[in-house]
Amino acid sequence: MKIILSGFHQEVNSFSPGFNGEEQYARGGSCYGDEMLEMSRTFGKQNSGKDAISAHYRVLSEAGAEIIAGGYMQAQAGAIIEQPVLAGYIEKLVAIIKEQTELDGVFLALHGAAQTDERDDPEGD
Repeated sequence: MKIILSGFHQEVNSFSPGFNGEEQYARGGSCYGDEMLEMSRTFGKQNSGKDAISAHYRVLSEAGAEIIAGGYMQAQAGAIIEQPVLAGYIEKLVAIIKEQTELDGVFLALHGAAQTDERDDPEGD
């Protein structure tokens, strides 16, 4: 079983001034490729597997899945997200999906409380 694991995590407060851009996500620990897989493994050790991406990684691993890193974007709770940040994440994820010749699924860890300067429901999109 070959699964792409990916996630986008931020809780937006629309009353916060300004916007969250690439800098906030870089500080939050966003990563791709082997770095994302390592982060998924180590977050579980540090937080007893209580964070979403690590819990999903653990469950997929225990099920015997071959996990392909689709990228993980994370920022602290804060202001509305700049649309290009989300669009860049989606473009990278779609490119990773298209690279796979055989794929059984895509597992997305989404926080569910995001908003961009152009979209009110980016997770729904």
